[in-house]
Amino acid sequence: MLSCPSGLLSVSQVCTSCSGQCLTCVGTISTCTSCQTGLLYNQYLSTCTAACQSGYYILASNFTCVTVCPVLYYASTTDCVSCPSLCTACTSASSCSSCSTGNYYYSSMCYSACPAVAPYLSTDVTTCLTCSVANCLSCSSTLCLVCQSGYLNIQKISCISNCPTNQTYNST
Repeated sequence: MLSCPSGLLSVSQVCTSCSGQCLTCVGTISTCTSCQTGLLYNQYLSTCTAACQSGYYILASNFTCVTVCPVLYYASTTDCVSCPSLCTACTSASSCSSCSTGNYYYSSMCYSACPAVAPYLSTDVTTCLTCSVANCLSCSSTLCLVCQSGYLNIQKISCISNCPTNQTYNST
């Protein structure tokens, strides 16, 4: 069997160039395994084209056409687009479905710290919450689980700095 250099294929014992779009090929001169510069590779069809066929998305990071965008990307009209920073999964540029470790989720986005509009952490310490209880450090829905340092938790509905006159604080 004749061994040909890259970009050539043995056809009837003659090294023959791959088709114009293919940089390398296998089996036939038009069955591409990689593409000429500037063309997109479709591994499912073994073709090289200037644009992806209908039903495929452009994954620009490696010049390929894919049927499903990989993790950390979402499908736009014709392209796979990178998720916003701090997201590990998303459905659009403004909708994360999960955040990377150490980051916080609020209103479909990920943050490195809870935003001012939702400064409280959920019990799982991954989601930022709004809380109607002033001086609360950690909320669950409308209940305060932990008050800020120096404040007393009153039946999970209030955080106060001092007990009213003639009253004592019972932490239970």
